[in-house]
Formats: sequence, C-alpha cells, structure tokens
Amino acid sequence: MKICPKCKTADIPDEAKFCPNCGTMLQKKEPIKRMTISECRLVPNVIKKGEQCRLVWRGENVSSIIVDDKPYQIYEEIILRPNQSHTYNIAFVDRGGYVNGKVIREQLNVIVKSPYLFDGKGQPSEIKGKLIVDIRQCKRIKGLGWDGEYEFQGEMPIGYDGFYAIFDMSYSVQILVENGELNTIFLVWRDYTFKLWRGEKREAYRKDIGIIFSDYVTQYRYKEVIFSAIYCNGELLHSVKNHKAGDENIGLLLDKLKETYSQEVYNFFGISFAQLMENVEDYAEYEEEYDKD
Repeated sequence: MKICPKCKTADIPDEAKFCPNCGTMLQKKEPIKRMTISECRLVPNVIKKGEQCRLVWRGENVSSIIVDDKPYQIYEEIILRPNQSHTYNIAFVDRGGYVNGKVIREQLNVIVKSPYLFDGKGQPSEIKGKLIVDIRQCKRIKGLGWDGEYEFQGEMPIGYDGFYAIFDMSYSVQILVENGELNTIFLVWRDYTFKLWRGEKREAYRKDIGIIFSDYVTQYRYKEVIFSAIYCNGELLHSVKNHKAGDENIGLLLDKLKETYSQEVYNFFGISFAQLMENVEDYAEYEEEYDKD
C-alpha cells in the first residue's frame, strides 16, 4: 500500500498512479534489492608458510565485506597472509549496514604447510651411509619408543642404511635410526652432547655351586638397558658440577622436546619423551661400578 506524500492519505493501492484525495501523482515504489552471494572461496586454500591466498567472491547488492573483524570495500582485492592453518570468518553486509541490514556469513579454511627441511630430500651426513632428514618425513611403522621400527618416507640414496632425524636447522636434537631401529638420541649444545642409547649392562650375581655345602661364586649376566651420558668435547663426564653451563643448556633442550616439539615427538615415538626417559640409567655411574670389579 502507498501513502500520499502531500496529504498523507494512507492505504492507497500499490497500482494507483494518483492520490484519490488530492490528485497528487504517486511515485512508483522501487522493489527492495536483495543481497545474494553465489561464490566465496580462498585461492589457494593450501599454501606453504610465508605464502598468501586471495578471497574470491561473487555476489549482488553487497555493500562491504568483513574478514575476521577487519572491514574491506567491495572493490578491494582481499589478500590474506596466514602464518598457520586458520579458519576465516567472512561477513557480507548489504546497504542496511552491519547492525540494521542483512548479513551473509561464511567460514573458509586455509591450510598452511611448513616446507620440509632440505626440500624434503635430506642431506648427506658426515657419517658415511647416513642421511640427515626432517623428522616430519619419518614414520614409525611398528612398535613404540625403543622397540619401534622407523623409516624415512623420502627417497633414501643407494648405500645408505640409516638417518638422523632433526627438528630444525639448529641440529640441536638428532635421532639416529639404523636399519630401521632407534639407535641413539643426541642433544647437542656447543661442546656438550647428551646421549641416550640402548646398551648392555653387566650385572654381578652369586651362584651356589656347592654339592653338599654352600659354595658361592660371583658370576655375571647382561641385560638390555637405556643409558644416558653427558660428554664434553667427546669426553665422558663423570660429574657435571664443574660443567654447570652445559648441564643447564642440555636441560633446556630436554624441555624443548617435552614442550615445543611434544607433538612431533609423540608422532615419531608413539609415546611422550618423559615415557621414553623412564628407567634410564646413568652410564657414568655404571662405568665407575664396572671399574671397581
């Protein structure tokens, strides 16, 4: 229904061209144009870290666009630079404005993939037959922790039988795998190296060899254990009290495995680093006891 702009006569039929009371010509009522969105996507939606993506959209009667609370004009090219995988909240607003008008909302995901170290190809180590690789390209195919079997999922060169898996280009944490088995974990800070490895420990026990009367002799047996040791310039430290700086910084690297790289550690070993360190024996103490025999 129409209202006369001059005499304010109301309830005039929409098809009337003149006011029946005063004869004023009535303007044709303009239809309300509705906002529509026919396309909304991120191109590309899978990127490497440091790359950018673009919002591609099509629609009618859009007044403005809001991306994660940041407003854009409809003529702007909307370029997004996420540092990590993210879900963007997109709002298309009509001419009525964000408060009183119509809003069409969309959510778009972008996946940010960090590039593999060494372009995913690995790098030959100074140790013959060993490749240095990104730990994210390594997979545990069987078992857990020290009992697991591991493989590098990139291309292993001919003649190579193992690899050092690293987390970043600092080389501060190196995990040596030989012939699919976990061999040694190295934590390196300057001249100091903390090592974890599986080895054999000699244990003494007394055996009764008497026939009539007890006659005990000392015998030895071996069992597999996980040893840990700290070295300085390749020399085993029997005490770290005089090497406080090395001890503290190796401790920071241990914390790094437990916190910063906790997910990568779990993905690789299938258990946490704290679980991997359970029942670890001090190799320096074992050496002292061994020398006393």
